[in-house]
Amino acid sequence: MPTKRYGYSITKWNQAKDEMRNLLIKYAKSGIGLPTYSAIAANLTTIKFEPEDYGLAAMLGELSEAEDDSGRGMISSLVVSKQGGRPGQGFFELAACRGKKVNPEDDTSKDIFWIAEVNKVQQTWKNKSKSKA
Repeated sequence: MPTKRYGYSITKWNQAKDEMRNLLIKYAKSGIGLPTYSAIAANLTTIKFEPEDYGLAAMLGELSEAEDDSGRGMISSLVVSKQGGRPGQGFFELAACRGKKVNPEDDTSKDIFWIAEVNKVQQTWKNKSKSKA
């Protein structure tokens, strides 16, 4: 069993993943906009990533898989690039590998899927907030 992920101990990696998940949930609940990769990287304190680091993308992918497996949608749909204003290509490729109805090579297909996924994630967490109130 591996003891490190992208140079970090599994313990530290999992702590950072929990921190990232909590940060993304705050964005989902608030509905105040979508964070950029830069904003997510800047707000993590457990592990420091640059926006283009493979480790950041890997962690977002792991979170999306876990959240999607739990029926809450691909939470990394919330994270967008400054340039394009939508998730990176890896998000769409992961979605396609998971059997989602998206063509990673077609911008229209990507936009339709992405918007639906953002809505699903936001609704899931907004409903969880209401049920706890």
